[in-house]
Amino acid sequence: MIHDALRLIANQLNRALGNSGDGEAVVLGNIANVESSGEGAGAGASNLSRVVLSLVNVTEDHALKNGPHHHLERGRVVYRNRPVNLYLFLLFSANNPVYSTALKQLGAVIEYFQGRNVFTIRNSPDLTEVSQPPETLGDLRIIMELQSLTFEQVNHLWGSLGGKAMPFVLYRARLVSIASAEIDGVGEPIQEIVANVVANS
Repeated sequence: MIHDALRLIANQLNRALGNSGDGEAVVLGNIANVESSGEGAGAGASNLSRVVLSLVNVTEDHALKNGPHHHLERGRVVYRNRPVNLYLFLLFSANNPVYSTALKQLGAVIEYFQGRNVFTIRNSPDLTEVSQPPETLGDLRIIMELQSLTFEQVNHLWGSLGGKAMPFVLYRARLVSIASAEIDGVGEPIQEIVANVVANS
């Protein structure tokens, strides 16, 4: 689900921004590996003319943790663990050696998400490299929120990535709901309550 969410966003960005002249304008990759040999950075991520999309943090949305763990399915009560609702922190790094071009690439990303910040299977026609079928991802809904970092947070971010800071923007994508198909139990629904009242003599 996480891979498909990021792939969906990258696909729509590429449709809007076009290509860099030698391939996709935005690629999935680990920005921490780009400045080295490029191994493990993702396909084409070592090409410095591209914007690299990296997942830098995952947190849980605790506000949606208190939902019911059962529902009716074909007339029976089905018990499942509650789905995990996630926030994905997505780093867009404009890693172009020409600084003015990097700034233009970064501005184009911000402008795109300003005009469109909600992504679903229905409004995202390009499903290239998405691993799951559309019917499985039917409930997928991603909302992009721009994150503002302090200078201290920026320093910690790039320090943990082990590289020099470059033009970047950080978005929080919410929420990716991950639920297993495993069933904990099945029971008959309660349809009638009988109260035994004992009369006092």
